[in-house]
Amino acid sequence: MTTKNLKDAKHCSAAKRPPKLLVKGYADQRGQRWYEVRLGREKALLHQGELIERAKIFHVLKDRGVTIWRPDDKKEVLEKLEELDHFPTRLIFDRPGWAGGQFANASGRVYAPGGTRKGLVAFQTSPHKCATKGKHAEWLKQVAEPLCGHLIPMFFVMAAFAAPMLEMSGLSANPGFELAGEGGKGKTTTMRLMASTSGPAMLGHQGYITTFSMTPAAIEQSMRMHSDMPFLIDEANLYNQGGSAASNRRMMQDFSFAMAQGTTKGRYNEIDQKRYWFICVTSANAPLHELMAQSHQDIAGAAIDRLNTIMVPAGDAGVFGPLAAGYENYRQFTQALEAGMAEQYGTAMSKYLRKLVAARHEDEAGLKAKIKSRIDAFKVAVGISDSNGSDVRVAEAYGLVYAAGVFARHCGVLPKGFDCMAAAQHCYANFRATVPLRQSLADRLRAIAARPETMTIDRRNLPTLTDDQMQAAGAFLRKIKGQQSLLLTAEFGRTMFPDWNALKGTSEFRNLNRSGSDDRGRGRHCRVRANKAMDWLYCFAMPE
Repeated sequence: MTTKNLKDAKHCSAAKRPPKLLVKGYADQRGQRWYEVRLGREKALLHQGELIERAKIFHVLKDRGVTIWRPDDKKEVLEKLEELDHFPTRLIFDRPGWAGGQFANASGRVYAPGGTRKGLVAFQTSPHKCATKGKHAEWLKQVAEPLCGHLIPMFFVMAAFAAPMLEMSGLSANPGFELAGEGGKGKTTTMRLMASTSGPAMLGHQGYITTFSMTPAAIEQSMRMHSDMPFLIDEANLYNQGGSAASNRRMMQDFSFAMAQGTTKGRYNEIDQKRYWFICVTSANAPLHELMAQSHQDIAGAAIDRLNTIMVPAGDAGVFGPLAAGYENYRQFTQALEAGMAEQYGTAMSKYLRKLVAARHEDEAGLKAKIKSRIDAFKVAVGISDSNGSDVRVAEAYGLVYAAGVFARHCGVLPKGFDCMAAAQHCYANFRATVPLRQSLADRLRAIAARPETMTIDRRNLPTLTDDQMQAAGAFLRKIKGQQSLLLTAEFGRTMFPDWNALKGTSEFRNLNRSGSDDRGRGRHCRVRANKAMDWLYCFAMPE
Protein backbone atom coordinates (compact mmCIF):
# COMPACT_ATOMS: atom_id res chain seq x y z
CA MET A 1 0.00 0.00 0.00
CA THR A 2 1.42 3.37 -1.02
CA THR A 3 1.89 6.24 1.43
CA LYS A 4 -1.00 8.11 -0.18
CA ASN A 5 -3.32 5.10 0.09
CA LEU A 6 -2.29 4.63 3.74
CA LYS A 7 -3.16 8.25 4.53
CA ASP A 8 -6.50 7.93 2.72
CA ALA A 9 -7.30 4.78 4.68
CA LYS A 10 -6.53 6.52 8.00
CA HIS A 11 -8.64 9.47 6.94
CA CYS A 12 -11.60 7.20 6.10
CA SER A 13 -11.19 5.37 9.38
CA ALA A 14 -11.23 8.66 11.31
CA ALA A 15 -14.27 9.83 9.36
CA LYS A 16 -16.20 6.69 10.27
CA ARG A 17 -15.18 6.85 13.93
CA PRO A 18 -18.07 8.17 16.07
CA PRO A 19 -17.48 11.59 17.65
CA LYS A 20 -16.09 11.59 21.16
CA LEU A 21 -18.65 11.78 23.97
CA LEU A 22 -17.79 13.76 27.12
CA VAL A 23 -19.78 14.72 30.23
CA LYS A 24 -18.57 17.34 32.71
CA GLY A 25 -20.09 18.83 35.82
CA TYR A 26 -20.16 22.40 37.16
CA ALA A 27 -21.63 24.26 40.13
CA ASP A 28 -22.93 27.72 39.25
CA GLN A 29 -22.72 30.94 41.24
CA ARG A 30 -25.79 29.89 43.27
CA GLY A 31 -24.45 26.43 44.05
CA GLN A 32 -26.77 24.63 41.61
CA ARG A 33 -25.38 21.79 39.54
CA TRP A 34 -25.06 21.75 35.75
CA TYR A 35 -24.04 18.94 33.40
CA GLU A 36 -22.24 19.66 30.14
CA VAL A 37 -22.77 17.01 27.46
CA ARG A 38 -20.36 17.28 24.54
CA LEU A 39 -20.61 15.19 21.37
CA GLY A 40 -17.81 16.06 18.98
CA ARG A 41 -17.89 19.82 18.54
CA GLU A 42 -21.46 20.25 19.79
CA LYS A 43 -22.20 20.81 23.46
CA ALA A 44 -25.14 21.68 25.71
CA LEU A 45 -25.76 22.25 29.40
CA LEU A 46 -28.42 20.52 31.47
CA HIS A 47 -29.66 21.84 34.81
CA GLN A 48 -29.88 19.36 37.67
CA GLY A 49 -33.68 19.66 37.61
CA GLU A 50 -33.79 18.47 34.00
CA LEU A 51 -32.41 15.06 34.93
CA ILE A 52 -35.50 14.05 36.87
CA GLU A 53 -37.36 12.79 33.78
CA ARG A 54 -34.77 10.61 32.04
CA ALA A 55 -36.94 10.12 28.96
CA LYS A 56 -36.85 13.86 28.20
CA ILE A 57 -33.10 14.36 28.57
CA PHE A 58 -32.31 13.62 24.94
CA HIS A 59 -35.17 15.80 23.67
CA VAL A 60 -33.76 18.71 25.68
CA LEU A 61 -30.26 18.06 24.35
CA LYS A 62 -31.58 17.99 20.77
CA ASP A 63 -33.33 21.34 21.29
CA ARG A 64 -29.96 22.75 22.39
CA GLY A 65 -28.07 21.45 19.38
CA VAL A 66 -26.75 18.07 20.57
CA THR A 67 -28.45 15.13 18.84
CA ILE A 68 -27.73 11.71 20.38
CA TRP A 69 -29.53 8.87 18.59
CA ARG A 70 -27.31 5.77 18.94
CA PRO A 71 -28.57 3.55 21.82
CA ASP A 72 -25.03 2.92 23.04
CA ASP A 73 -24.35 6.66 23.19
CA LYS A 74 -27.56 7.27 25.12
CA LYS A 75 -26.64 4.55 27.60
CA GLU A 76 -23.15 6.01 28.00
CA VAL A 77 -24.54 9.51 28.64
CA LEU A 78 -26.89 8.28 31.37
CA GLU A 79 -24.10 6.28 33.03
CA LYS A 80 -21.72 9.24 33.01
CA LEU A 81 -24.40 11.56 34.38
CA GLU A 82 -24.97 9.20 37.32
CA GLU A 83 -21.28 8.63 37.99
CA LEU A 84 -20.26 12.31 37.91
CA ASP A 85 -19.10 13.57 41.31
CA HIS A 86 -16.81 16.50 40.47
CA PHE A 87 -18.51 19.90 40.19
CA PRO A 88 -16.02 22.79 40.07
CA THR A 89 -17.49 26.29 40.33
CA ARG A 90 -18.16 28.03 37.01
CA LEU A 91 -20.18 31.07 35.97
CA ILE A 92 -23.29 29.84 34.14
CA PHE A 93 -25.75 31.97 32.12
CA ASP A 94 -29.23 30.45 32.39
CA ARG A 95 -30.65 33.42 30.45
CA PRO A 96 -29.27 36.38 28.47
CA GLY A 97 -28.06 39.49 30.29
CA TRP A 98 -25.89 40.07 33.34
CA ALA A 99 -24.40 37.36 35.56
CA GLY A 100 -21.40 37.68 37.82
CA GLY A 101 -20.20 40.90 36.21
CA GLN A 102 -20.27 39.38 32.72
CA PHE A 103 -22.88 39.78 29.98
CA ALA A 104 -24.31 37.29 27.49
CA ASN A 105 -26.50 38.40 24.59
CA ALA A 106 -29.36 36.40 23.09
CA SER A 107 -27.09 34.98 20.39
CA GLY A 108 -24.82 33.46 23.05
CA ARG A 109 -21.87 35.86 22.84
CA VAL A 110 -20.29 36.45 26.25
CA TYR A 111 -18.62 39.73 27.22
CA ALA A 112 -16.18 39.34 30.12
CA PRO A 113 -13.55 41.61 31.69
CA GLY A 114 -10.03 41.11 30.40
CA GLY A 115 -8.15 38.33 32.16
CA THR A 116 -11.27 36.54 33.45
CA ARG A 117 -12.64 33.19 32.36
CA LYS A 118 -15.84 33.57 30.34
CA GLY A 119 -19.02 32.03 31.69
CA LEU A 120 -20.83 29.18 29.94
CA VAL A 121 -24.15 29.72 28.12
CA ALA A 122 -26.88 27.31 29.20
CA PHE A 123 -29.92 28.94 27.59
CA GLN A 124 -31.15 28.18 24.07
CA THR A 125 -29.63 30.89 21.89
CA SER A 126 -31.08 32.79 18.93
CA PRO A 127 -28.15 33.15 16.51
CA HIS A 128 -29.78 35.84 14.35
CA LYS A 129 -31.11 38.00 17.21
CA CYS A 130 -27.90 39.85 18.05
CA ALA A 131 -25.98 39.08 14.88
CA THR A 132 -23.48 41.68 13.67
CA LYS A 133 -22.58 42.89 10.20
CA GLY A 134 -20.10 45.48 8.99
CA LYS A 135 -17.92 47.71 11.14
CA HIS A 136 -18.78 50.09 13.93
CA ALA A 137 -17.01 52.97 12.18
CA GLU A 138 -19.28 52.49 9.18
CA TRP A 139 -22.41 52.30 11.39
CA LEU A 140 -21.37 55.63 12.87
CA LYS A 141 -20.84 57.15 9.43
CA GLN A 142 -23.92 55.76 7.67
CA VAL A 143 -26.47 55.54 10.49
CA ALA A 144 -25.63 57.46 13.68
CA GLU A 145 -23.92 60.63 12.44
CA PRO A 146 -26.72 61.57 9.99
CA LEU A 147 -29.10 61.56 13.01
CA CYS A 148 -27.33 64.42 14.81
CA GLY A 149 -29.91 67.15 15.35
CA HIS A 150 -32.88 64.81 14.85
CA LEU A 151 -33.85 64.65 18.51
CA ILE A 152 -36.55 61.95 18.54
CA PRO A 153 -34.51 59.29 16.67
CA MET A 154 -31.47 60.26 18.74
CA PHE A 155 -33.42 59.64 21.95
CA PHE A 156 -34.55 56.17 20.87
CA VAL A 157 -31.04 55.16 19.80
CA MET A 158 -29.79 56.30 23.21
CA ALA A 159 -32.60 54.31 24.88
CA ALA A 160 -31.17 51.09 23.41
CA PHE A 161 -27.98 51.62 25.41
CA ALA A 162 -29.96 52.38 28.57
CA ALA A 163 -31.18 48.77 28.78
CA PRO A 164 -27.88 47.12 29.89
CA MET A 165 -27.38 50.00 32.33
CA LEU A 166 -30.83 49.63 33.92
CA GLU A 167 -29.80 47.02 36.51
CA MET A 168 -27.22 49.44 37.94
CA SER A 169 -29.43 52.55 37.85
CA GLY A 170 -31.46 52.11 41.03
CA LEU A 171 -34.75 52.40 39.09
CA SER A 172 -37.42 50.07 40.43
CA ALA A 173 -39.30 49.44 37.18
CA ASN A 174 -38.59 48.95 33.49
CA PRO A 175 -39.02 52.19 31.53
CA GLY A 176 -41.37 52.02 28.55
CA PHE A 177 -41.79 54.35 25.58
CA GLU A 178 -44.45 54.41 22.88
CA LEU A 179 -43.90 56.25 19.60
CA ALA A 180 -47.36 57.20 18.33
CA GLY A 181 -48.75 59.00 15.30
CA GLU A 182 -50.00 58.57 11.77
CA GLY A 183 -48.24 56.26 9.37
CA GLY A 184 -45.49 57.33 7.02
CA LYS A 185 -43.85 59.71 9.50
CA GLY A 186 -40.84 57.67 10.53
CA LYS A 187 -42.09 55.45 13.38
CA THR A 188 -40.87 52.20 11.83
CA THR A 189 -37.62 53.82 10.70
CA THR A 190 -37.00 54.98 14.28
CA MET A 191 -37.61 51.46 15.60
CA ARG A 192 -35.16 50.13 13.02
CA LEU A 193 -32.56 52.73 13.97
CA MET A 194 -32.82 51.60 17.57
CA ALA A 195 -32.65 47.93 16.53
CA SER A 196 -29.55 48.52 14.39
CA THR A 197 -27.54 49.11 17.56
CA SER A 198 -28.14 45.52 18.67
CA GLY A 199 -28.86 43.30 15.67
CA PRO A 200 -30.45 43.04 12.21
CA ALA A 201 -32.82 45.98 11.69
CA MET A 202 -34.16 45.35 8.19
CA LEU A 203 -35.01 41.62 8.26
CA GLY A 204 -38.59 41.74 9.57
CA HIS A 205 -39.45 38.93 11.98
CA GLN A 206 -36.01 37.39 11.38
CA GLY A 207 -34.33 40.49 12.80
CA TYR A 208 -34.19 42.18 16.18
CA ILE A 209 -37.68 43.72 16.23
CA THR A 210 -40.69 41.69 17.31
CA THR A 211 -44.33 42.59 16.65
CA PHE A 212 -47.55 42.61 18.64
CA SER A 213 -48.81 39.72 16.52
CA MET A 214 -48.36 37.47 19.57
CA THR A 215 -50.42 36.24 22.47
CA PRO A 216 -49.78 37.75 25.92
CA ALA A 217 -48.09 34.46 26.89
CA ALA A 218 -45.75 34.68 23.90
CA ILE A 219 -44.85 38.27 24.76
CA GLU A 220 -44.05 37.12 28.30
CA GLN A 221 -41.76 34.42 26.93
CA SER A 222 -40.01 37.05 24.80
CA MET A 223 -39.02 38.94 27.96
CA ARG A 224 -36.39 36.27 28.58
CA MET A 225 -34.61 36.79 25.24
CA HIS A 226 -34.52 40.57 25.82
CA SER A 227 -33.22 40.47 29.39
CA ASP A 228 -31.02 43.55 30.02
CA MET A 229 -31.53 44.61 26.40
CA PRO A 230 -33.97 46.80 24.44
CA PHE A 231 -37.31 45.05 23.84
CA LEU A 232 -38.80 46.48 20.63
CA ILE A 233 -42.38 45.58 19.72
CA ASP A 234 -43.78 47.13 16.55
CA GLU A 235 -47.40 47.56 15.44
CA ALA A 236 -49.47 47.84 18.62
CA ASN A 237 -52.60 47.79 16.45
CA LEU A 238 -52.01 44.03 15.99
CA TYR A 239 -52.36 43.37 19.74
CA ASN A 240 -55.73 41.75 20.50
CA GLN A 241 -56.72 42.41 16.89
CA GLY A 242 -60.47 42.15 16.43
CA GLY A 243 -61.23 42.75 20.11
CA SER A 244 -63.67 45.32 21.44
CA ALA A 245 -62.57 48.78 22.56
CA ALA A 246 -62.96 47.76 26.20
CA SER A 247 -60.97 44.58 25.62
CA ASN A 248 -58.18 46.47 23.85
CA ARG A 249 -58.06 48.96 26.71
CA ARG A 250 -57.69 46.20 29.30
CA MET A 251 -55.07 44.39 27.23
CA MET A 252 -52.89 47.50 26.78
CA GLN A 253 -53.36 48.41 30.44
CA ASP A 254 -52.19 44.96 31.50
CA PHE A 255 -49.37 45.12 28.94
CA SER A 256 -48.00 48.41 30.31
CA PHE A 257 -47.96 47.08 33.87
CA ALA A 258 -46.46 43.72 32.85
CA MET A 259 -43.64 45.37 30.90
CA ALA A 260 -42.84 47.75 33.77
CA GLN A 261 -42.73 44.89 36.29
CA GLY A 262 -40.85 42.54 33.97
CA THR A 263 -42.07 39.51 35.91
CA THR A 264 -43.58 36.30 34.60
CA LYS A 265 -46.89 35.06 35.93
CA GLY A 266 -46.87 32.38 38.60
CA ARG A 267 -47.65 28.93 37.22
CA TYR A 268 -48.33 25.52 38.67
CA ASN A 269 -45.06 24.00 37.45
CA GLU A 270 -42.91 27.10 38.11
CA ILE A 271 -42.46 27.92 41.78
CA ASP A 272 -40.49 31.13 41.31
CA GLN A 273 -41.56 34.07 39.17
CA LYS A 274 -38.80 35.35 36.92
CA ARG A 275 -37.79 39.04 36.90
CA TYR A 276 -36.32 40.62 33.75
CA TRP A 277 -34.87 44.09 33.20
CA PHE A 278 -35.28 45.73 29.80
CA ILE A 279 -36.33 48.94 28.04
CA CYS A 280 -39.67 48.39 26.31
CA VAL A 281 -40.40 50.41 23.15
CA THR A 282 -43.58 50.14 21.08
CA SER A 283 -45.17 51.96 18.15
CA ALA A 284 -48.82 52.71 17.52
CA ASN A 285 -51.10 54.86 15.39
CA ALA A 286 -53.27 55.94 18.34
CA PRO A 287 -51.52 56.98 21.59
CA LEU A 288 -52.06 55.06 24.80
CA HIS A 289 -53.60 58.04 26.62
CA GLU A 290 -56.41 58.15 24.03
CA LEU A 291 -57.05 54.43 24.40
CA MET A 292 -57.13 54.78 28.21
CA ALA A 293 -59.49 57.78 28.20
CA GLN A 294 -62.43 55.67 29.43
CA SER A 295 -60.47 53.98 32.23
CA HIS A 296 -60.47 55.06 35.86
CA GLN A 297 -58.27 58.15 36.17
CA ASP A 298 -55.78 56.63 38.63
CA ILE A 299 -55.43 53.39 36.65
CA ALA A 300 -55.05 55.26 33.35
CA GLY A 301 -52.45 57.59 34.87
CA ALA A 302 -50.44 54.70 36.28
CA ALA A 303 -50.46 52.87 32.92
CA ILE A 304 -49.43 56.02 31.02
CA ASP A 305 -46.58 56.69 33.46
CA ARG A 306 -45.21 53.21 32.72
CA LEU A 307 -45.52 53.43 28.93
CA ASN A 308 -44.78 57.04 27.99
CA THR A 309 -46.22 58.22 24.69
CA ILE A 310 -43.96 60.34 22.50
CA MET A 311 -46.08 61.84 19.73
CA VAL A 312 -44.79 62.10 16.17
CA PRO A 313 -45.05 65.79 15.23
CA ALA A 314 -47.37 66.77 12.39
CA GLY A 315 -45.84 67.75 9.07
CA ASP A 316 -43.68 66.17 6.41
CA ALA A 317 -40.65 65.87 8.71
CA GLY A 318 -42.42 63.50 11.12
CA VAL A 319 -39.91 62.26 13.70
CA PHE A 320 -37.04 64.10 12.03
CA GLY A 321 -35.73 67.63 12.32
CA PRO A 322 -34.71 69.94 9.47
CA LEU A 323 -33.80 68.08 6.29
CA ALA A 324 -30.05 67.65 5.99
CA ALA A 325 -28.19 69.13 3.05
CA GLY A 326 -27.79 66.83 0.08
CA TYR A 327 -31.27 65.29 0.26
CA GLU A 328 -34.21 66.34 -1.88
CA ASN A 329 -36.85 65.05 0.54
CA TYR A 330 -37.32 63.01 3.73
CA ARG A 331 -38.02 59.81 1.81
CA GLN A 332 -34.58 60.04 0.23
CA PHE A 333 -33.09 60.65 3.67
CA THR A 334 -34.78 57.61 5.24
CA GLN A 335 -33.83 55.43 2.27
CA ALA A 336 -30.19 56.34 2.86
CA LEU A 337 -30.52 55.41 6.54
CA GLU A 338 -32.21 52.12 5.65
CA ALA A 339 -29.47 51.26 3.15
CA GLY A 340 -26.93 51.85 5.90
CA MET A 341 -28.84 49.71 8.41
CA ALA A 342 -29.07 46.83 5.92
CA GLU A 343 -25.28 46.58 5.84
CA GLN A 344 -24.25 47.87 9.28
CA TYR A 345 -25.80 46.53 12.49
CA GLY A 346 -25.07 45.02 15.90
CA THR A 347 -21.55 46.45 16.19
CA ALA A 348 -22.53 49.46 18.32
CA MET A 349 -24.04 47.40 21.13
CA SER A 350 -21.14 44.95 20.97
CA LYS A 351 -18.64 47.77 21.52
CA TYR A 352 -20.86 49.35 24.19
CA LEU A 353 -21.11 46.09 26.16
CA ARG A 354 -17.34 45.61 26.10
CA LYS A 355 -16.91 49.11 27.53
CA LEU A 356 -19.71 48.76 30.10
CA VAL A 357 -18.50 45.36 31.34
CA ALA A 358 -14.97 46.74 31.71
CA ALA A 359 -16.19 49.85 33.57
CA ARG A 360 -18.30 47.75 35.94
CA HIS A 361 -15.38 45.42 36.64
CA GLU A 362 -12.98 48.30 37.26
CA ASP A 363 -15.19 50.28 39.66
CA GLU A 364 -18.83 49.21 39.97
CA ALA A 365 -19.58 51.60 42.84
CA GLY A 366 -18.10 54.49 40.90
CA LEU A 367 -20.07 53.57 37.76
CA LYS A 368 -23.33 53.43 39.70
CA ALA A 369 -22.56 56.80 41.28
CA LYS A 370 -22.00 58.37 37.83
CA ILE A 371 -25.27 56.91 36.53
CA LYS A 372 -27.18 58.28 39.53
CA SER A 373 -25.46 61.66 39.22
CA ARG A 374 -26.54 62.00 35.59
CA ILE A 375 -30.10 60.92 36.35
CA ASP A 376 -30.23 63.53 39.13
CA ALA A 377 -28.77 66.14 36.77
CA PHE A 378 -31.59 65.49 34.34
CA LYS A 379 -34.22 65.83 37.07
CA VAL A 380 -32.72 69.17 38.04
CA ALA A 381 -32.62 70.26 34.40
CA VAL A 382 -36.37 69.66 33.99
CA GLY A 383 -37.31 71.02 37.40
CA ILE A 384 -38.43 67.82 39.13
CA SER A 385 -38.09 67.49 42.89
CA ASP A 386 -38.47 64.22 44.78
CA SER A 387 -41.83 65.19 46.28
CA ASN A 388 -44.04 63.26 43.83
CA GLY A 389 -43.24 59.61 43.19
CA SER A 390 -45.03 59.41 39.85
CA ASP A 391 -43.31 62.43 38.34
CA VAL A 392 -39.94 61.34 39.70
CA ARG A 393 -40.34 57.86 38.19
CA VAL A 394 -41.08 59.32 34.76
CA ALA A 395 -38.21 61.85 34.88
CA GLU A 396 -35.76 59.18 36.04
CA ALA A 397 -36.54 57.05 32.98
CA TYR A 398 -35.53 59.91 30.68
CA GLY A 399 -32.57 60.62 32.95
CA LEU A 400 -31.35 57.06 32.50
CA VAL A 401 -31.54 57.40 28.72
CA TYR A 402 -29.51 60.60 29.05
CA ALA A 403 -26.93 58.84 31.27
CA ALA A 404 -26.59 55.94 28.82
CA GLY A 405 -26.20 58.32 25.90
CA VAL A 406 -23.43 60.23 27.65
CA PHE A 407 -21.58 56.99 28.49
CA ALA A 408 -21.93 55.71 24.91
CA ARG A 409 -20.73 59.02 23.48
CA HIS A 410 -17.78 59.12 25.89
CA CYS A 411 -16.75 55.61 24.80
CA GLY A 412 -16.96 56.49 21.11
CA VAL A 413 -20.03 54.29 20.57
CA LEU A 414 -22.11 57.35 19.62
CA PRO A 415 -20.83 60.35 17.66
CA LYS A 416 -19.65 63.50 19.42
CA GLY A 417 -22.48 65.43 17.76
CA PHE A 418 -25.13 63.63 19.82
CA ASP A 419 -26.57 66.25 22.22
CA CYS A 420 -27.86 63.74 24.78
CA MET A 421 -29.43 66.28 27.15
CA ALA A 422 -31.27 68.06 24.33
CA ALA A 423 -32.68 64.77 22.98
CA ALA A 424 -33.84 63.60 26.43
CA GLN A 425 -35.38 66.97 27.30
CA HIS A 426 -37.13 67.20 23.95
CA CYS A 427 -38.82 63.81 24.29
CA TYR A 428 -39.65 64.43 27.95
CA ALA A 429 -41.34 67.71 26.99
CA ASN A 430 -43.14 65.92 24.15
CA PHE A 431 -44.60 63.42 26.65
CA ARG A 432 -45.52 66.13 29.15
CA ALA A 433 -47.27 68.18 26.48
CA THR A 434 -50.06 65.57 26.48
CA VAL A 435 -49.79 64.27 30.06
CA PRO A 436 -49.62 67.01 32.73
CA LEU A 437 -47.29 66.70 35.71
CA ARG A 438 -48.85 65.59 38.96
CA GLN A 439 -46.29 67.54 40.96
CA SER A 440 -47.81 70.77 42.29
CA LEU A 441 -46.86 74.00 40.56
CA ALA A 442 -45.47 75.32 43.85
CA ASP A 443 -43.10 72.35 44.17
CA ARG A 444 -42.02 72.75 40.55
CA LEU A 445 -41.19 76.42 41.12
CA ARG A 446 -39.20 75.56 44.26
CA ALA A 447 -37.25 72.90 42.32
CA ILE A 448 -36.40 75.39 39.55
CA ALA A 449 -35.34 78.00 42.11
CA ALA A 450 -33.06 75.43 43.78
CA ARG A 451 -31.13 74.72 40.56
CA PRO A 452 -27.45 75.65 40.86
CA GLU A 453 -27.74 77.55 37.56
CA THR A 454 -30.59 79.78 38.78
CA MET A 455 -29.28 83.31 39.45
CA THR A 456 -30.39 85.66 42.23
CA ILE A 457 -30.68 89.21 40.89
CA ASP A 458 -30.27 92.42 42.89
CA ARG A 459 -31.97 95.18 40.91
CA ARG A 460 -29.58 97.72 42.49
CA ASN A 461 -26.55 95.85 41.18
CA LEU A 462 -27.57 94.16 37.92
CA PRO A 463 -25.03 91.81 36.28
CA THR A 464 -23.84 92.11 32.68
CA LEU A 465 -24.97 88.99 30.81
CA THR A 466 -24.65 87.87 27.20
CA ASP A 467 -27.54 86.10 25.51
CA ASP A 468 -25.68 82.80 25.88
CA GLN A 469 -25.21 83.41 29.62
CA MET A 470 -28.91 84.20 29.92
CA GLN A 471 -29.82 80.89 28.29
CA ALA A 472 -27.29 79.00 30.44
CA ALA A 473 -28.87 80.38 33.62
CA GLY A 474 -32.43 79.85 32.39
CA ALA A 475 -34.07 81.16 35.57
CA PHE A 476 -33.68 84.18 37.86
CA LEU A 477 -34.90 85.13 41.34
CA ARG A 478 -35.74 88.81 41.68
CA LYS A 479 -38.03 90.93 43.81
CA ILE A 480 -40.83 92.66 41.88
CA LYS A 481 -42.95 95.14 43.83
CA GLY A 482 -41.57 93.70 47.05
CA GLN A 483 -42.46 90.10 46.17
CA GLN A 484 -39.85 87.43 45.41
CA SER A 485 -40.47 86.26 41.85
CA LEU A 486 -39.10 83.51 39.63
CA LEU A 487 -38.33 84.56 36.06
CA LEU A 488 -37.59 82.14 33.23
CA THR A 489 -36.26 82.73 29.73
CA ALA A 490 -38.71 81.87 26.96
CA GLU A 491 -36.76 78.80 25.84
CA PHE A 492 -36.28 77.48 29.37
CA GLY A 493 -39.90 78.24 30.25
CA ARG A 494 -41.15 76.14 27.35
CA THR A 495 -38.95 73.27 28.54
CA MET A 496 -40.13 73.54 32.14
CA PHE A 497 -43.82 73.87 31.30
CA PRO A 498 -44.69 71.66 28.33
CA ASP A 499 -48.11 71.20 29.99
CA TRP A 500 -48.80 74.96 30.03
CA ASN A 501 -52.28 74.70 28.51
CA ALA A 502 -53.33 72.17 31.14
CA LEU A 503 -51.82 74.29 33.93
CA LYS A 504 -53.30 77.67 33.11
CA GLY A 505 -56.85 76.61 33.91
CA THR A 506 -55.98 75.68 37.50
CA SER A 507 -56.49 77.89 40.57
CA GLU A 508 -52.87 77.33 41.64
CA PHE A 509 -51.67 78.78 38.34
CA ARG A 510 -53.93 81.82 38.70
CA ASN A 511 -52.55 82.41 42.20
CA LEU A 512 -48.86 82.20 41.24
CA ASN A 513 -48.60 83.35 37.63
CA ARG A 514 -47.46 86.97 37.15
CA SER A 515 -47.19 86.97 33.37
CA GLY A 516 -49.28 89.57 31.55
CA SER A 517 -52.05 91.85 32.73
CA ASP A 518 -54.60 89.05 33.11
CA ASP A 519 -52.12 86.62 34.72
CA ARG A 520 -52.79 84.11 31.94
CA GLY A 521 -50.13 85.06 29.39
CA ARG A 522 -46.76 83.38 28.99
CA GLY A 523 -44.53 86.32 29.89
CA ARG A 524 -43.80 89.90 30.80
CA HIS A 525 -41.01 92.38 30.24
CA CYS A 526 -38.58 92.68 33.12
CA ARG A 527 -34.98 93.81 33.63
CA VAL A 528 -32.45 91.28 34.92
CA ARG A 529 -29.18 92.50 33.32
CA ALA A 530 -27.39 95.84 33.12
CA ASN A 531 -26.64 95.68 29.40
CA LYS A 532 -30.26 95.42 28.23
CA ALA A 533 -33.28 97.51 29.16
CA MET A 534 -35.80 94.68 29.17
CA ASP A 535 -36.07 90.93 28.54
CA TRP A 536 -39.26 89.00 27.89
CA LEU A 537 -39.56 86.37 30.66
CA TYR A 538 -42.00 83.94 32.19
CA CYS A 539 -42.90 85.23 35.65
CA PHE A 540 -44.25 83.52 38.79
CA ALA A 541 -44.56 84.58 42.40
CA MET A 542 -42.40 82.32 44.55
CA PRO A 543 -44.60 80.24 46.89
CA GLU A 544 -43.97 80.59 50.59
